[in-house]
Amino acid sequence: LRVKWPNDILSANQKIAGILIENTISEGKVVASVIGIGLNVNQTQFDDLPKAASMKTVSGRDFETEEVLELLLKDLENSFGNISEENSEAILKAYEKWL
Repeated sequence: LRVKWPNDILSANQKIAGILIENTISEGKVVASVIGIGLNVNQTQFDDLPKAASMKTVSGRDFETEEVLELLLKDLENSFGNISEENSEAILKAYEKWL
């Protein structure tokens, strides 16, 4: 997987997900964020989108969407729990590594 700036997630050079983030900024600092994630899980047809894919088309197997959601939410919760001003530089470097 890799991030294609600004908001695409690619697998095998095909887009399987997209992320949109809207930040609320006050006094030069982010005070809130709304994050939207679109993930193609079991979709197999992508009309007029030749670079689109899904977890199924990349892996060749079906996924339980509830299980995918649960795992994604757990991972996000763990990741967000580790965000602080003290490790912001490390987070930025990790993010840039995936670009």
